[in-house]
Amino acid sequence: MSKQIALTILIALASVGAHAEWVLVNENDQLRSYLDFASARKEGDLRRVWGLEDFKRPGPHGELSALVLTEWDCTHGRRRFLSSMLFSSAMTKGTLVGQSNGKATDWDSAGAHTFSERVEQAVCSR
Repeated sequence: MSKQIALTILIALASVGAHAEWVLVNENDQLRSYLDFASARKEGDLRRVWGLEDFKRPGPHGELSALVLTEWDCTHGRRRFLSSMLFSSAMTKGTLVGQSNGKATDWDSAGAHTFSERVEQAVCSR
């Protein structure tokens, strides 16, 4: 990926984090998960939405939060991650400690009766 494209993605990700209206959608002993429903984009049966994960303990890169763009396939009940950035502090504050390489992950199933299924239903119903 060229430096220009990487810089454009970085600026877009940072601006989403700064101006998002985060809605808490899940909390457990490991993390808090938020979605910015205002960022949701619809293209046929696909939905793209920004999410924020706030970790209660540092991850492998020292991250305490992650900003993630997820694509949901509302027809087949699956998702994939398109982009992510890892931050050293909660709520995407602090320094950038990692980011995805710009390649989408493989599709995976949301799974019945799971948090992912509840998020899929919320995202796909909009």
